[in-house]
Order: sequence, then structure tokens, then C-alpha cells
Amino acid sequence: MKNYQSKQELGKVSEAKKEPNPSTDARYLVKLIEFSIDNINHVPKLSHFKNLKNEFYDLRDVLNKEHHTSINPNHVRVVKLGSVIIRIIKSILKTKHFSGETKDYIKDFHKKANSLVKPFKNSQMSN
Repeated sequence: MKNYQSKQELGKVSEAKKEPNPSTDARYLVKLIEFSIDNINHVPKLSHFKNLKNEFYDLRDVLNKEHHTSINPNHVRVVKLGSVIIRIIKSILKTKHFSGETKDYIKDFHKKANSLVKPFKNSQMSN
């Protein structure tokens, strides 16, 4: 058994092992959407996501990797997660399910996501 030098160090270890709260962990939401895609007859309100199964799988995969990685994020990981999120937003807009204010909000979110990821992409290209 490892000896911990301080209560703070022990606290960090115990925090890392806590089970995630489904209501605050995005991975559970993505998994719920994936389930809904596979069971459209049970959740018909999400039928516009039926062709986005791969995108949501990719998002959950990246989120799982981030959740289980203890090192601070680097530019590569930020670009990977950001790119998956941007691809999903773009795919959601292509469904033409959303209109009006909701569509404008999603477009604005897409624009902001792109602007957040762009400096990390540029940094990668310059290295």
C-alpha cells in the first residue's frame, strides 16, 4: 500500500476514483443519445439524430479517453476533442431539424467552437 505524504495528496487520489455523476457527466448524455438512435421507436423525438451514430460514438470515445487520462490536456487532445464536437454540430445543422432561434444558436455555438479550436490547430501546424 502506498504511503501518502499529505492529506491533500490522499484527497486527490480519492477524488480521482469517484464514480461520475450521470447528471453532470457528458459521456452519459452521449450514451443516452446513442441508445436513442438505436431505439428510435422508444424515443421518436430524437429521430433527427439517426444518421449521426458514428459522430456520437466518436465523441463518447474521445470523452472517455479524456476522462481516463490524468495528464494535463495538450494541443493534440484539445484539437481532437474540439474537432469531434465541431463535426457533430455541423452534422446536426445538416439534419435541417432545427430552425429559427435554435438554428441561430447552434450556428453561433459552431462559430465559437471553431474560434476556440483554431489557435490550437495553428499552434500544431507551426510545430
